[in-house]
Amino acid sequence: MNVLEQYRGLVVSSLHKIDSFAKGWPERRDVLRAKFRDFKSPQAREIYDLGDHLASAFRLNIRGREQSNLSGGGKAWESLVIYYLNLGFAGSNAVAIPSKKEFIPESILNATTISYQNNQLRSDLDVVVFSCPELMQIPQELDHNKCTKRIRETVNENFPKTSVINIQCKTNWNDNAQIPMLWNHIFSLARNNDLPTKSGYIVGSNGFNIGQLVNFFYSFVTVPTNKLSCFKPTSMPVYRMRNISGGYFWGHESKRQVCQNIKEFYDFHHNRTPSHFPDPSAVGVGISNEVKLGAGNVDVNAFDLF
Repeated sequence: MNVLEQYRGLVVSSLHKIDSFAKGWPERRDVLRAKFRDFKSPQAREIYDLGDHLASAFRLNIRGREQSNLSGGGKAWESLVIYYLNLGFAGSNAVAIPSKKEFIPESILNATTISYQNNQLRSDLDVVVFSCPELMQIPQELDHNKCTKRIRETVNENFPKTSVINIQCKTNWNDNAQIPMLWNHIFSLARNNDLPTKSGYIVGSNGFNIGQLVNFFYSFVTVPTNKLSCFKPTSMPVYRMRNISGGYFWGHESKRQVCQNIKEFYDFHHNRTPSHFPDPSAVGVGISNEVKLGAGNVDVNAFDLF
């Protein structure tokens, strides 16, 4: 096992310590297992296709819209997205992580820092996907703390060889569509070095900026609590997502001209950075092979699914 797979295992294991995700995990696990012909011998395509069922696995049980309930549901959805993406990415250059200080490389955090008129705003990070091929060559560390430290240091040192996708995860689309539209616009201008000086916005700090990366994209992933019939090609929330650089996706089956299922995330980003993100035909292969062969290349136990 290389250090990246060790790190992936630590990330996924941390999700099971989040109350809103852990409390519903036995039920969610049953939903996901039911989508395999034999979950003890999963096929790569079955792992890829779990994206079609992510909304049903989420099963957001909210009575009313109290802020505490919405916040807990949002964290559970964010965790499920990280979980699903790492299922598919296992064995590849790419990994999905929460924006926790213990996991995120300082270079990525600094590069995505946004300031307005010399006042630093919060970094717009929910989920970060990054790919740094150099990590594939490093053997695992005996100590978990040394593992995360090695990951951060390697990405910091190889930042210009790294690709990053910033994902904003939301359980409500109508209320939140304007936020990613704004940040995507700012990030896109900064990426192309077109952010007007007079705008007052600065993206990046401590010598790191997103223009240094191989690629940078901003994505939106949702599981709207509204009825799906509310979303049409002409709906304002859909219209606002049209130009988002990293694509927009949901946990339901794809609906033409409205939204793609989250499994299309793999296709979208492989097409744009094929050397950093796996071909869709390779999604799920790493963990499928590990479950069947037990070669020790992927931390299957961290997923608690097979």
